[in-house]
This record gives sequence, structure tokens and C-alpha cells, in this order.
Amino acid sequence: MTSEGNSDKDIKAELSSVRQSEERYRALAEAAFEAIVLHRNGTIIGVNHAFHDIFGYEPGEAIGMSVLMLAVPEWRDLVLSKVNTSSEEPYEAVGLRKDGSTFRGLVRGRNISYRGRPARITSVGDISERIRAVEALRESEEMFRSLAEKSPNMIFIHQGGRVVYANEQCERLTGYSRDELCRPDFDFLTLIAPESIEIVKAQLAKHIRGEEVPPYEYSVLASDGRRIQALCATRLIGYQGTKAILGVITDISDRKRAEQERLGLEQQILHAQKLESLGVLAGGIAHDFNNLLMGVLGYASLILGELAPEAPMRPAIEKIEQAALRAADLTNQMLAYSGKGKFVVRKVQLSDVVTEIARLLEVSISKKTSLRFDFKEDLPPIEADATQLRQVIMNLITNASEAIGDRSGVVSIATGSITADSDYLAGTYPEHDLPEGEYVFLEVSDTGCGMDQETVSKIFDPFFSTKFTGRGLGLAAVLGIVRGHQGTIKVYSEQGTGTNIKVLFPAADPGKADLAGSPRPEPGGEVSGLGRCVLVVDDDSMVREVACSILESVGFEVCQAGNGEEGVKVFESRADEIDLVLLDTTMPKMGGEEAFRRMRRIRPDVRVVLTSGYNEQEVTSRFAGKELSGFLQKPFRALKLLKTIGQILSTKR
Repeated sequence: MTSEGNSDKDIKAELSSVRQSEERYRALAEAAFEAIVLHRNGTIIGVNHAFHDIFGYEPGEAIGMSVLMLAVPEWRDLVLSKVNTSSEEPYEAVGLRKDGSTFRGLVRGRNISYRGRPARITSVGDISERIRAVEALRESEEMFRSLAEKSPNMIFIHQGGRVVYANEQCERLTGYSRDELCRPDFDFLTLIAPESIEIVKAQLAKHIRGEEVPPYEYSVLASDGRRIQALCATRLIGYQGTKAILGVITDISDRKRAEQERLGLEQQILHAQKLESLGVLAGGIAHDFNNLLMGVLGYASLILGELAPEAPMRPAIEKIEQAALRAADLTNQMLAYSGKGKFVVRKVQLSDVVTEIARLLEVSISKKTSLRFDFKEDLPPIEADATQLRQVIMNLITNASEAIGDRSGVVSIATGSITADSDYLAGTYPEHDLPEGEYVFLEVSDTGCGMDQETVSKIFDPFFSTKFTGRGLGLAAVLGIVRGHQGTIKVYSEQGTGTNIKVLFPAADPGKADLAGSPRPEPGGEVSGLGRCVLVVDDDSMVREVACSILESVGFEVCQAGNGEEGVKVFESRADEIDLVLLDTTMPKMGGEEAFRRMRRIRPDVRVVLTSGYNEQEVTSRFAGKELSGFLQKPFRALKLLKTIGQILSTKR
């Protein structure tokens, strides 16, 4: 074989190899997802199938086009500079499709030799979606970063016991700067109050075990030692390639305080309702009991009026009368507890009243108890019933002495004045809104055994005692008297250290006239009812019978009625004959107040004496300015009834 024959074979083999290589690269180009453009001096000489998908041109349409036509005008200078360079650096450009739409493209180019001449092959990938995704991700990241930074909640990420991210609220609430929080040597547990560390550790352990952790509460410890009540929600996340815990903390301190205040208010309301219910019960019992005592005391008075001084039965009847009067004193205590215990209200100096009663009590308390006094002079006066104030003082000093017991101790009694605001008045007894202002106080302290808080909460309950049951009303009556005077009581006690009770009364208005109950008739001389007629109106038959018997015993003509409605009818039929009406205040069908108004319409100058098992101040306040003739609190003696009526009838209209 000649050398020329061998040379032809080599050429054919080389051409075959080149053709195979070209087909292989053409197949690769056709399979590519990017548009591949082969161009020489900026003129397209070949494209792949993806070129149609991206630019919209058919392969035959693209041949001979300038590559500049594939870019929007404002990007063509950049494309031209890349066409005429050997740079292989990828760049972005805005491509122009056949239909006029645009897209963001990533362009890569390389200079090659094609069929023996220089050419450039360029790939164009549509990265619009990728860019939109990146931009959306960036916007989302910026949005969530802004939300995290401006959130009212503390947001943090911690890994391996150290904080790696903290938002602005972490700085504001904890007092640490973010640089401090994110220092490598800053222990995350520094932010946890000691009493909450075990709670937090237990929740972190659940995260490590892959368990769900519901929101939980603990106390955050600020840099200045403040404790922040926190509700924490956490979850396990991936952060910078490793596991981390994302925490969102809500400051619930205000909510906790509000809950405590709400619970305190609910307890106050429940306690007030309990006291109010017991007060209503005590007042009702006292009223009805006074009606019953009216029969005992009235008939005893009638019998004593008929008995000679030397009569054998007289001492027994006098004892019955004394027992009835003592029972009446008990009902007065019940009225005091009900808050309706003001009898004769006048301006009094508290220090004077305390001095008077405290000196007398020195002889009645334990000899091992020393009394110490600190009475302030020139105190503002208070509007009070001196008799009831004495009962308050007596009960407080007696209780203080009993708390000391057989040991030696001291009871300190002081008076003074204070300007009390709402914070000071909070937590006092009874629990109701009192106005801020000046109060005059009585303070009794002892060095006795003291009480725990549970005992303190019960000391004003009726019949409660730390000694033995059945001791009576005691401090319950004190509370009722203070409540009736629009005052309050503050109690502080600890076991083993003694008790301090401060009773506060509102200072009287300096410009207000002296107060007193309705004027009571001065006892007159002998009473004769001859030619006189009295109408007795009371729903209690025993009271009516007693009153009628007493009045008839001295010559009065008596007519009677069992309720206000019946009383008005009787009065209307005999208005010119009736000289005086003895009128009960609390009756069925029509009460004394309505009956009084109707009688006054029938005859404006009618004389009316009110009677009630309640006290005078409670009753007559509803008749202010209506010209009552007088008031009798049940039970009353025969002599008291006759002298009251005699005084009224002897006064000209």
C-alpha cells in the first residue's frame, strides 16, 4: 500500500472522529436547559433547542441575527463589550424575547475555534425565578428581622448554654446590652431567677429529647435584680448548621399583678358580702329580739308600778327587768355589728374619750400587763357616739391584755392623725372604698403571742375566739361600730411578736355644725292621759298590748292598728280626736315612713313618736326635716314611754 493510501485513511479517520465529537457536543448542547448560542463577530451562526424555549425564536430565525437583539437596549453595550472580549466571567443581563417580554439571564461565554475560524459560544440561563425567590427570601428575612427587632416580646436564640441572638426587647427588659448577652462567656442561666432555674432546665431537657414543650412560666432576672414574670414559648430550630432553641418571652408581670388584684378584689367582695349578710342577719335578729324584750320589760314595768315597795315579789320583778335591760344591751351590740350602731353622734375629741376609759381599765386587766399612753393633743374632732367609742377602746385593750396572758407584757395605747391615701387604706377592714384624706386614729399594740395570717383573717367574725368558742361578738362588734362611723381598721400581727391594731375615723369637717340625734324630750312630771287619745300602730301584737296597757293605766284612750295601712285608716276616721301617734317604722303592707307621710297629709300638725328595734340614728335619718315629735327605741320602760309622751303633749304646737 502506498503512502498516499495511508494518508487518505488517516484523514478519513480524523474527519470521522471530528464528526463524532461534533455530534456528541451537539447532543449535549441540545440536551442543555440553557440557551446556547454560537456566534462569530456578534452574528449568530448556531443555537440549541433550549434557545427556542427561552427566547421564542425558531432555530432558523435566529441564524444571522445579532446577539445584541437578544438583550434589551439598555443592556446592549454590556453585551457588546462581552462579545468582543475573551473574558469567561459570568454576568447578568436582561434578555429580550421574540414576543417583547423580558427576563433576567445569567450569561457565560468562551472563545472557541469553529471550523477553523474564531468564534464564541455563549450560554444564557433564565434566572428570573431564582432572583425572585432570592428577593422574596430577602424581603421575608427583612420583614421577620424587623418584626423580631420591634416585637414587644423578648426573642432570643441560644445554643449550648449561650445566647447567639437577642432582639431589642431583650436589652430593654433585662438591662443587658446585646453585646453582653451574646458574649461567648455569658451564661444563659444568668437570665433566670434562682427559683426558676430547675423549671427552665427541665424544659430544655425535653427539647433535647425531642419532646414538644408547651408554653411555661418562669421568672426572668434582670441585671438590676428585678424579677420579670415571663411566659416563654420555645422550639427547637436549625441555626447556622446546628440545633438551637428559639425562645419568645412575653412579660406577664402586669397580668400577674392584675390577677392578684382581681383575686384580692374578689376576696374583698366575698368578705364584704359575708359581713353584709351577717350584718343584715344581726340587725334583723336585734330588731325582732327588741320587740320580744318590749313585752318582758313593759309588763315588768307595769307590775312594778302596781307593787308596793315592800311587796315580796318586787325584788324578783326587778331582777326580770334588769335581765331584760342586759339583753337589750346585747341587742345593741348586735346592732353595732350590723353597722347600725350610731346612737347620738356628736363631735368628740378621741384623746379625751380614750384617756377617760383607759385609766378605768388599768384596774381590770392583768397586773402583769403595763399600759403605756401616747395621746396627741389638738387632734381634729371626729363625729362619733362616745358610748360606742368606749366599747371599741374597752374591747381592744381587753383583747390585748388577754393576748399577753400570764406573762409580763406591755399594751401601748396611742392616738394621732394621719393623711391617708388609697395605698394606705388598701387592705383595711371593712374592705370598701374609703375617701383619701385626714383620719384620726386609735392605735393599740401589745407584746403578746401574736397571730398568723389565717387567724388575722377571722378575728372580726362573730363568735370567733383564739381562747374558746362562744365568747360573743367581741371584735365583730368593734368592726360594726367602726363601719357605722365610716371608719376602718388596719391590723398587723406576727406570731411571737405581738399585734398592732389601728382604728381610723374620718376627721370631722371643721365648718360643719355639731351633730346629734333627734332631740329627746326631757322627762316631765306625773303624766295624766285623761281626755287624751293615742293611736298605737305596730305589727307586733305584744308590743301593742304592752303600750296600750301602759297608756291606759294612766287614763289615756287608746286605739290601735296592726300595720301602716290600717293605721292610716284609723287615723283618717278619728283625726280630730287623736292627740298623738305611737308609730312603728318596720311593718308589712305599709311601713312607718309611708304611713307618717299620709297622716301628715290628713293633718299636718299630727304629733308622731317613732318606735323601732333599730337605733335612733338609723331610723330618724330617714325622717330628717319632717318634724318628728320624738323617738323611742325598743324595748323601753313604762316610765320612759309615759314621760316622753307627757313632755310632748305638754308642749304647745
